[in-house]
Amino acid sequence: MDSLIQNEYPSFQVIGQEEQSLQVLLLPGQSIKTHLPNIIYSSPKVRIKKVKTSLLNSVFNVLGDSPVQDFVAHNKEGGCEYLGLCKEFGGKILCLNPEVTGKLVIRSNAVLAYSGVSTEEFKPKMIMRRYKWLKVKSDGLLFIQTSGNLIEKVLGSDEEIEVNGNTLVGFSASAKIQAARLRNNVLSKFIHDWNMVRLKGPGRVYIEGTNWGKLQRVSQLRKGELTYMVTFFLLMLLMFVFEKLLLI
Repeated sequence: MDSLIQNEYPSFQVIGQEEQSLQVLLLPGQSIKTHLPNIIYSSPKVRIKKVKTSLLNSVFNVLGDSPVQDFVAHNKEGGCEYLGLCKEFGGKILCLNPEVTGKLVIRSNAVLAYSGVSTEEFKPKMIMRRYKWLKVKSDGLLFIQTSGNLIEKVLGSDEEIEVNGNTLVGFSASAKIQAARLRNNVLSKFIHDWNMVRLKGPGRVYIEGTNWGKLQRVSQLRKGELTYMVTFFLLMLLMFVFEKLLLI
């Protein structure tokens, strides 16, 4: 898929089928922002610099779910330069143009790169606080990448959809969002299911096919298993050393 947007924004190509990567072509004066770990290759003349930010924002990035700093890749030389981007977990890539889709709210850890887009932090009152969210304030190109298939749902006026909060990637700023009610429960009129969210159109909703929350839990489980194995090995080593000392 090649972009038809020229001049103001970089041209790009999405490579692959299931596990995709993004190749960006930078003409002189063009640039794109991303996180440093997302850069998998580039032509030698592409200049990559850290985006300046305040000390307070840097601390928040370290403590939050975005521990890496934004970098800008810039072509200040003549000719056409290139840059390859991909997140660690791979998956589908989607290019969003807010001029077409309207203003968006996007989960920050799904953002692969952006150009000509300004964002601000979006803080839901009581919903989805486990993630950091960004509100896209201006037009440009925004690339998102998820760990699984990416589903786009277009909601009509007053049309509603309920989504697992762990799989929600983004939604239109025009859509109304709230926690869904518990189903098949006598307390459903009084208690919300904080894992499910309800969105009401008009607007767009972006959902990933893989449950990110489950992936995180699996990762935590693997870390727990590794900790258990290391602890078991150390205990066995201590018992062996203690037994040798007794025989001396």
